[in-house]
Amino acid sequence: TKQLYKIIEMIKVFEMTDDQLIFKEIAFIKVTAKTPQQRKDIEQTASLFGATIVHVAYDYVVLEKTGSEIETQSLYLQLKPYGIKEFVK
Repeated sequence: TKQLYKIIEMIKVFEMTDDQLIFKEIAFIKVTAKTPQQRKDIEQTASLFGATIVHVAYDYVVLEKTGSEIETQSLYLQLKPYGIKEFVK
């Protein structure tokens, strides 16, 4: 912290602990959707978890989820039975 005060442009420095920070992550999940009913179920699940559909193809759907790691993991587990093609976070 002392070194930061030596920088001329620095006005004030705050030191924060991890419990004071808000962590957010973004995840993209490519899910297999072979039938119209599966696609509908995936869309409802995405809506329930606050995810958005960013791409729809003939046999898969790509979802975007922004939130905590727990929220992302919960959505992943909910979509796993449909078949996860890709998962990036």
